[in-house]
Amino acid sequence: MIVLAAVLAAACGGESKLTLTVGSPSPGDVLNSSPFVVQGLASKVPEKAKVWLVVGGVADGQYFGVNSVDIDPGLRGDEGIAWQTQFYYSLCSPNFEPGKREVLLVETDMDLLNELAQALANQEPVGRELVEDYVLASVTVDIQPNPAECEEEQQTPPSQPEEP
Repeated sequence: MIVLAAVLAAACGGESKLTLTVGSPSPGDVLNSSPFVVQGLASKVPEKAKVWLVVGGVADGQYFGVNSVDIDPGLRGDEGIAWQTQFYYSLCSPNFEPGKREVLLVETDMDLLNELAQALANQEPVGRELVEDYVLASVTVDIQPNPAECEEEQQTPPSQPEEP
């Protein structure tokens, strides 16, 4: 369907707009094992802009640019171009706040790219309003630690350096 829209737009002389879909995770999924894989389809390869994965807390509105998403034309199929990326949380960390997270894919211009890269380098969040006009696709998930994994992690003694 996405590819059909792009073909029709090109045949009619109009430029097709980049569209992305998120196939996984699904809205409302509970994720409890990091890294979290995000994957879907793209209608085309971005011409000038980059696509970035941005993840943020629904409750606190703090969003973090995670990384760029590579859309490889060699992965084109009947439905579009497959893409995949991932993000991490230290789920067992005492600083981790479980809850709903919005996973966004944004098409960046140079200004937004610079702001996301600077915030990432400084390990600082950005507000959703910074990226909202650039969102191509989003999905809201619930991220919760796996109690069994956290218990196992707490019971594993830290490795001791060997003495010379």
